[in-house]
Amino acid sequence: MTDVVFISYSRKDKEFVQQLYAALKAHERDAWVDWQDILPSEKWWKAIEAGIEGAEAFVFVISPDSVESKVCADEIEHATKHNKRLVPIVRRDTEPERVHSALSAHNWLFMRDSDDFEKAIARLIEAVDTDLQYVRAHTRLTVRAVEWESAKRDNSFLLRGKDLADSERWLRKGQQKRPAPTPLQVEYITASGNVQHRKLELHNVFLISAAAAALLIGVSFVGGLQTLEFAAYDHLFRIRPGEPQDDRFLIVEVDEETSQLLDTEYGVSRTATLPDSVLAELLEKLQTYQPRVIGLDLYRPAAAQADLAPQLEQAENLVAICKHSETDWQGEVIAEGTKPPPEVSLDRVGFGDFLLEADGKRVRRQILDQSADPEFCNTETAFSLLVAQKYLESEAGIEEEAIASSDGNYVQAWQWGKATFKRIDQGSIYQFTYPSYITLLNYRAHAGDPANFAPRVSLSDILEDRLTEQDLQRFSDRIVLIGITDVTARDNDSWSTPYGVREVPGVIIQGQMTSHIISAVLDGRNTISWLPLWANLLWVLGWSVLGGLITWYFQRLLSLSLVAGVAIASLYILCSLLFIVQGLWLPLIPPALAFLLTGSSVGYITYRLRKAW
Repeated sequence: MTDVVFISYSRKDKEFVQQLYAALKAHERDAWVDWQDILPSEKWWKAIEAGIEGAEAFVFVISPDSVESKVCADEIEHATKHNKRLVPIVRRDTEPERVHSALSAHNWLFMRDSDDFEKAIARLIEAVDTDLQYVRAHTRLTVRAVEWESAKRDNSFLLRGKDLADSERWLRKGQQKRPAPTPLQVEYITASGNVQHRKLELHNVFLISAAAAALLIGVSFVGGLQTLEFAAYDHLFRIRPGEPQDDRFLIVEVDEETSQLLDTEYGVSRTATLPDSVLAELLEKLQTYQPRVIGLDLYRPAAAQADLAPQLEQAENLVAICKHSETDWQGEVIAEGTKPPPEVSLDRVGFGDFLLEADGKRVRRQILDQSADPEFCNTETAFSLLVAQKYLESEAGIEEEAIASSDGNYVQAWQWGKATFKRIDQGSIYQFTYPSYITLLNYRAHAGDPANFAPRVSLSDILEDRLTEQDLQRFSDRIVLIGITDVTARDNDSWSTPYGVREVPGVIIQGQMTSHIISAVLDGRNTISWLPLWANLLWVLGWSVLGGLITWYFQRLLSLSLVAGVAIASLYILCSLLFIVQGLWLPLIPPALAFLLTGSSVGYITYRLRKAW
C-alpha cells in the first residue's frame, strides 16, 4: 500500500469512515485512521501528530459534529502547520461559516448519502495522486524535519550528499507549488546545507596560518630549506636578461692554447702560475699602454727573478693576491694560507679567499673585509675590493665610507658613491651573521654566461705578437686581470656559480666581484639587497594567512585550484620582478610552502569537520 491518507472525523461518522477506508484500500491507497474511542492522552496525541506528519494528504470529513470537535480542530491546525494537502469531504451538510477557515480555500468533495460515492472516490484518488512525487518529498521532509527538531536540532539528523541536493532542488521548486514548504522544512534544509558547507571559524584559520608560518620559519632557520632556497635563488639569476660586457675590464687568460705554448717554449707543464720571464715580458708590454690597474690573480709566494722583481716593486698600479689560512668553527687552522709576492708592498696586496657553499664549489658570496692572517696574508682587504679602490682613485667626487666603525665593528650597510653593500645577516638567504664583512655577489652575465662578463685576450696572442696596435690600445686605462682559465692546469682554479654546474675560472670570479663593486659605485647598478628579518617573517606569515583564507573562502575544488594557482604564480612573478628590476631578494620557498601547508591544513580540517556529523 502507498500514499498514506490521514482521515480526520467525528466518531459519529465512524460507519462512513469505515466505508471510505475500505474504498481507499480497494484502490491500493493506505489510510491512517484513529479507530479508538478513548480519552485523549499525551502519548495518543503524539501518535496523531506522527500520523498527520507522515501522511501525503489530510482528509477531513465535514459534518456538524466534526466541525465542533476540538480534537478535529487540533488535527487541522497540525496539518496546516506542516502545509499538508487538505482534502475536505462533506458527509453531512454543515453551515459553511462553521467550517475551519483552512478548509474553506479548498474544493470540497461531496459524499453524502444522496451523492455518487464511486465518482467521489475517483475524484479523491485523483486529488491525492496529483503531483504525487512532490507531495511525497514534502511528507518525507516533514517527518525528517520534525525528528530533527524533536532531537533538539541534532546535526546527526540533517540531510547530506544526494539527499541534500535533491531536497534543495525540491525547496526551489516548492516556491511555486502547493502545498508550499513549511518554515520548519526551510530551516531544516538550510541547516543541512550550512553544515554540508560549514567552515572553520575565521580566528581558527589565522591560528593555523600562524602555526604553519612558525613551522616553516623554524625549519628555514635551522637550514632545513636551504637546498630549495639556494635552488630558487640561483634560478632568479638564470632568468634575468643578459647584460652588456663590462668594458672597463680586459682579462688576460692563460688558456689551453697558452698552456701548450708554455709547455713547448718554456718547458712549463700547466703550473698554477707563470714563469718569471713570461710574466716580466707580459707586464712590460702591458705597462706600455698604461692600464689603470693590473690585477695579478696568480699565487707567487717565492721571490721573483731579477728581471721581474723591479717591475713588481715599482708598479704602483699592480695588485697582487694572497690567501688566508683556513680555519674551522673553533678557529683551528686546517689549511695554511699562501703568501703574496715578497716584492709587492702590503698596500697593494689583497686576499683572494672565496666562501663556498654546502651544495658544492659554488660562489654566491663576496668577502670584502676580514681579519688579517699575519703569517701568510697580512691584509684585511679583499683582492677585488683593492682593485676597485685603485681603479676609482682617479674618479672625482666619490666618497667611500669606512667599512668599520671607530670601535672596530662592521657597519651594517657600507656606502660607497651610489652603492650600498649590505652585510649578510639574518633576513638574507643566510640566517646568520659572519665575523667578516660579506655581501651577496651580483653576477653580470653576458648572453647568459657569467664567464663572458668582460672581453678576454689569450696570453698566447700577446706573447706571439698576434695583436694589432688597435688591439693593444684596448689595455689603456682599463682593469687588466691576469689569471689561468685552462681547466687542465694543475690545481685547477674553477668554481661553480648560480648559473649552473659549468665551472668558471677564479680570475673571472675575481673580475665579477670587482665589476660588482665598480659598476654599483659608478653606474648605480643594483647590489643584492633583502628585507629586514621582521619584514621577512611578516612576508612568510602573510602568504600563510592568504593560503588559509583562500581555502576557507573558496568551496569548489576547481575555483580553489585556480585561485591558488594564480596566487602561487603571483608570488613567483613578484619575487622574480623585484630581483630582476631592483636586485631585491624576497624569500620564495618558505612563503610558497607556508601557503600550501596552511591551505592544505585548513582544507583537511574543514573536510574532517564536515564529515564529523
